[in-house]
Amino acid sequence: MKIFNGNIVANEDNEGEECSYEIESLKAEFEEDRSNVMGVVRCTGIIIESDAPLKINLEAEKDLYNEFASIEYNNADSDGQYREEAMEALRKRTGVDFSRIEII
Repeated sequence: MKIFNGNIVANEDNEGEECSYEIESLKAEFEEDRSNVMGVVRCTGIIIESDAPLKINLEAEKDLYNEFASIEYNNADSDGQYREEAMEALRKRTGVDFSRIEII
C-alpha cells in the first residue's frame, strides 16, 4: 500500500493488480503528549476519508501516523505556527491538496 498524488494505491488481489482510491480529506491531530515537555506537539492521530475499503483505509491511517508520530513541532508561543509546517509536510508526503487537510 502506498499513498501519493492524493491517492491510496493498494494491491487488492493475488494477481498484483493495483487499485487507486482518492483521499477526500485528511485530518491530523496534534497535541503536547510528553510529560514535563511544554511547547512541543506531535501527531497523535490521523483520520483519512476516502472511498477505499475500510481495511485499506485503516492501514493507510496507521502507516501515515507512524511516519508522523515521532516528528516534533515547536508550539512554544502557543500561536499554532506548527499547523502550517505540519500541513505542508502532510501535503508533500501525500499529495493531498491543502484544502483537504485539516489540523485539529
